[in-house]
Amino acid sequence: MDVDVTHVEVLAPYRLHLQFDDGTEGDVDIAELVAFDGVFEPLRDPDMFRQVRVEPEYGTIVWPNGADLDPFVLHEWAQGRRVQEVEEGPDPDPEIPPPAMLPSRRPRMDPPPAENPGMHEICRFLGIVVSMPYRDHVPPHFHVQYGERRARFALGPIRLIEGRLSPRTIGLIMEWALMHEDELLEDWDLAQHNRPLNHIQPLE
Repeated sequence: MDVDVTHVEVLAPYRLHLQFDDGTEGDVDIAELVAFDGVFEPLRDPDMFRQVRVEPEYGTIVWPNGADLDPFVLHEWAQGRRVQEVEEGPDPDPEIPPPAMLPSRRPRMDPPPAENPGMHEICRFLGIVVSMPYRDHVPPHFHVQYGERRARFALGPIRLIEGRLSPRTIGLIMEWALMHEDELLEDWDLAQHNRPLNHIQPLE
């Protein structure tokens, strides 16, 4: 579901009243939703917390230090459904061993049947799923799914070309892609020839 925050009101330290573009509204205790560490640590200060505002371009709430939250997660919490902010920790995947156990050579992934090119997952980290299309149009690119949101990033140079994600999510994807641009281009070439793709290490 693609939903945007349209209004925010501070009720008390760490508690917000939110309104959304689908008519939903409700209260969210941010102290229950996130741990006040990393980018959220400055929000322990009530004066900083009160500086929250709606960023219309991204449809969510942001603070002056760059902290933001996924509007879908906020929407669910406002209705009493406590889904997790998936960027806070890795999404366990039994198919991907922890970094210390990764083999020296990246594992190959079987290609899809020739009659159904589609896409194949090449990496997963912090709830972000990265897939590469088989025999797709140029420019070289990869696809991202984060919760209910989808986006497409071009290679050479790396840039968002389709979809809408939070600034923090885009930053994580860009950081990962810049670290592995050669590997992504290699997988693109393999995909164009309908050959098995390489798994790419996740962002740690």
